[in-house]
Amino acid sequence: QTEEVIKTLKEQFANETDFDGTKAKEALHHEAEAKGLKLGQVMPVLRVALTGVGAGPDLAAIMQILGKTEVLT
Repeated sequence: QTEEVIKTLKEQFANETDFDGTKAKEALHHEAEAKGLKLGQVMPVLRVALTGVGAGPDLAAIMQILGKTEVLT
């Protein structure tokens, strides 16, 4: 289910014209809940996908710094 959440988010982010790390994290929280998952079940997987490591700064800050193009790849 975590994979489904990330796939859905990727589709949502692709359509965003005003990509923002905080909004992205809120969308992540919403999608996780919609699939019956806790944010803590999804965030580590997304963090590893984005950074290659399992721990680090706030995920919203990471996504903001990386930007939409990098987050989608």
